[in-house]
Amino acid sequence: MVYDIRMISAKDFIRLDAEGRFDLPATQRMFRDTMWACVNSKIGRVLLDIRDASADMTVAQVVSLAAICGEITPTMKDHKIAILNRPKDELDRAQIVASVAAQHHWNIRAFRDFEQAFDWLIVEPDAGMAEPSRPSAAQSQGH
Repeated sequence: MVYDIRMISAKDFIRLDAEGRFDLPATQRMFRDTMWACVNSKIGRVLLDIRDASADMTVAQVVSLAAICGEITPTMKDHKIAILNRPKDELDRAQIVASVAAQHHWNIRAFRDFEQAFDWLIVEPDAGMAEPSRPSAAQSQGH
């Protein structure tokens, strides 16, 4: 099976204001436009690479961005969003998004390993690929 996978980096949608602070409304607009373009172009696989994101977002801000995925992306199993992250603190924002997504049956997962994220994106929805393993506390802290 051939897939068109869109790779989107944090700098493509995260916006800061003139003073360098996180700008939620501008980020929401850019993220909504980016996700809409993927869906409109019939791109069912998206890899959000936020490993280099520098914005300090609150849990509420992260959840508001997750909600955009739910608004825009179809709920069909062949639409997948993999979030590739490297948390800079103890708050794993991508995992929060994945948890919210699971509650709403959105097809979104968080990963720390590129190959695992890519493999999950390309597997057929009914192929029965095992869920990605969650990193242990030692792995999460880089031990």
